[in-house]
Amino acid sequence: MPRPDGFHLCVQYYRQPTPPPEEWEDDLKHIKSLGFTAVQLRPQWAWHEVEEGVFRWEDIDRLPVEFAEAAYHLWQLPTYLDNWKTLINAVTTIRGAHQRYSLTLDQLAQITQPVQFLWGANDVFGGLDVAHQIVTRMSDARLHEMDTGHLPFIDQPEESSRVIREFLEEETVEEEPVPTAAV
Repeated sequence: MPRPDGFHLCVQYYRQPTPPPEEWEDDLKHIKSLGFTAVQLRPQWAWHEVEEGVFRWEDIDRLPVEFAEAAYHLWQLPTYLDNWKTLINAVTTIRGAHQRYSLTLDQLAQITQPVQFLWGANDVFGGLDVAHQIVTRMSDARLHEMDTGHLPFIDQPEESSRVIREFLEEETVEEEPVPTAAV
């Protein structure tokens, strides 16, 4: 599938405390073999914020070099990790994201960009009823229900990859050739 320059197919990985460090290397190889070009690491707030305003990052600091190379290219910027920690401290609480960063159903209705949701039927943060509410509010949203938890792309990476690729292929717009003037 052709991709625009600078476009990366990303997967989220490592939501503390799983998977354990002994699985990281094999998992990264598998992620690469599925065609993903970037890895996003997401903190588990209750794991990192041991008390309000106090964070621990030892596990993130232990991630192998391969993850840093595969992760968002921003990781290569000298101040990225410090900026990431500052951002996390600013937008989260021990219970998750601050409410001021959540979208209302009315705000979701204003999104016109095509969106593909992969939603686990057993997501503890919001089941399929939540997914259906969101998708019906958006003008061009699709829902792919999966028999997983909160992270379907980790529980079922092959199916997730297939659905994402199909969505991107459908949404790829062929550019019409620019007419050239006769000389």
